[in-house]
Amino acid sequence: MAQASGGYIIHKTPLIRSGAHAHTSDLDRPVSQHDLDSLNAVQATPWRINSWVLDVMLDAWTNRRGIAGLREAELRPMPPKVSDEVWTAMADADKKSHRRLLAEIHNFNASATGKQSALLDTLSVASELREHPSIFYPHSRCFRGRIHPVPQVGPQPQGNDAQKGLLMFATGLPLGPDGLFWLCVRAANCAGQDKLPLEARVGWALDRRDQMITTAADPFADLWWCAAGIDEPWGLLATVYELGQAFQLENPDEHVSHLPVPLDGSCNGLQHLAAMGLDPIGARATNLCSGVERQDIYMEVAAVVIRIVEADASAGKEEAMAWLGRVTRKTVKRAVMTTPYGVTDSGIRTQLLADGLVPDTEIGQGKTADYLRDCLVQALSETVQSAKSIMAWLQTTADRLGKAGLPFDWETPTGSKVRQAYHATTSSRIRTLCGEMTVDGEELEAPIMPRKQALGAAPNFIHSFDAAHLSATVRASWERGMRSFAMIHDSYGVHPSNTTELSAILRSTFVEIYREDWLAKLSESLTAAHPNVELPPLPTRSTFNIEQVLDAPFFFS
Repeated sequence: MAQASGGYIIHKTPLIRSGAHAHTSDLDRPVSQHDLDSLNAVQATPWRINSWVLDVMLDAWTNRRGIAGLREAELRPMPPKVSDEVWTAMADADKKSHRRLLAEIHNFNASATGKQSALLDTLSVASELREHPSIFYPHSRCFRGRIHPVPQVGPQPQGNDAQKGLLMFATGLPLGPDGLFWLCVRAANCAGQDKLPLEARVGWALDRRDQMITTAADPFADLWWCAAGIDEPWGLLATVYELGQAFQLENPDEHVSHLPVPLDGSCNGLQHLAAMGLDPIGARATNLCSGVERQDIYMEVAAVVIRIVEADASAGKEEAMAWLGRVTRKTVKRAVMTTPYGVTDSGIRTQLLADGLVPDTEIGQGKTADYLRDCLVQALSETVQSAKSIMAWLQTTADRLGKAGLPFDWETPTGSKVRQAYHATTSSRIRTLCGEMTVDGEELEAPIMPRKQALGAAPNFIHSFDAAHLSATVRASWERGMRSFAMIHDSYGVHPSNTTELSAILRSTFVEIYREDWLAKLSESLTAAHPNVELPPLPTRSTFNIEQVLDAPFFFS
């Protein structure tokens, strides 16, 4: 038998990735057989390069068409250097403003250069791999249990739109009786029509049947697929090519598809928190309920913020008047998305400024951002109250354990063990032939840091549960005969012909998980392990019927 060879055989890759902190990797055999089976199923998926999409990309880049993100980096020029004499004479406020401008330009240029470098890497690696009939992506786990492809350069299943658009399943399956439906849904989702009911998304795609056939023959004849407002142009183009082929068949059901159809959760972190607390308000807001129209938690929060801003503006508050007519879904989205993952009040302020959402007024962006941060915090307390109470319980629990010098340990619904243990770290600068590098190390003998334990508890706990849901879904799908998976934390994809079955499986596994009271189970296990640590009272579990998720059309769509 010939000896196996390859990068991941020559170079050992740990199953659990750890940075400066050991966390779960410090435990003995923490990963359950269930989760190992699921991870092996994901990394056994054969992929290949979508040569048609690659040719379009190479043409667009080579001929400088400047479409769909394929353009050379446009760098901002740095302002003229300020002389020592002028600098000395400048007021402190002017110096601060100048430093901020320099930092802003530097960060913008560094980001633009990095994106262009990543794009060229993607095109280069894809070109090198295009003739390979099958490509496999080894995966690792973070300490919470989330899975990630080990290769991070070039096309990869959890990458950006261009990276994912260059990939397709190596194994193709006929669309069958409902595959065309789901391929149309994928097209609409890529085009930013994912808020529509499923039937309306399919109608959106069918209305563009002739346009798709034309685009599949010549993608540059009409650039509608990469126009403003299209969320994922390369994903859309890959879908249009397949639909264009299918539409030309006498029986489109016979078209052999190689594309995954991703089904995405609706603000997935809040979905897990609502289910954990059986919160009927949070369940409705995050589309866990059956028999209701699609809800948009971002618009709900935005509506509350607008109400607060308008009331304050009527009372003559200057900061509120700066925000009149400026608060949109986009303004609040990042704060809502990161709430389940422990974003702090100051973090919300930083997000607003970093995303360029704060208007530049005479009172200054700092005060304007501070004001909207407070509005957002108030709005979130009104709309995701149950989630906040669960997060507070997790934070207090981890803090009390940390003050007792203990890690925060728990078991996931799929049987894996997780440890969160933030010890102090040290940094060492090492000189090499290529320059200096910083190496962080953990002081395992140092005390655990209670504040960091508290800050990390909620996001890490919730991440471990969305990882368990993914794992349970993959294993159940494998048992039903599925062999190709495109999995990204809260986005699950299989062949179009398998998507109806996946849709049912991911709902049933979620319901199975939350039939149990996981917070009560955690409290019992921690009390048994550490009887001398007084844990806070459990948050009240409410009355939502988790079985509704089985018939919730927009839970994942």
